[in-house]
Amino acid sequence: EIEEWCFFGCEALRAVTFESESRLRTIGYRAFFGCSSLGFMFIPRSVGVLGGECFYGCRSLSAVVFESDSQLTEIGPSAFSCCLSLESICLPRGVGVLGRECFSGCRSLSRITFGPGSQLTGIGQGVFPEGD
Repeated sequence: EIEEWCFFGCEALRAVTFESESRLRTIGYRAFFGCSSLGFMFIPRSVGVLGGECFYGCRSLSAVVFESDSQLTEIGPSAFSCCLSLESICLPRGVGVLGRECFSGCRSLSRITFGPGSQLTGIGQGVFPEGD
């Protein structure tokens, strides 16, 4: 697990990748909160939960790639809020819940794609960015 607040405010952090055989299960609450230079994130298939506000305020985050056969089932509240450079994202098929305000404030986000056979069953309030 990447613990809560682990990389909080690491403004110089630009990219994060994991080995494809990673055993990482959870990216915790506010793990990368405020990492304003983070532009790329590769999330290994073993991750099942993205905690609330885990990428909140990562203004430069423009690419989030989920490894094929991702085990992701839940994206917590405000997980990607205020990721100003995020234009599109393809969510793995196993995601069943999008937490409230998951993509709020992502004013560049114009496309969210759900994997084939999507298992989405719950969408929280204010998940999608509001229009100008």
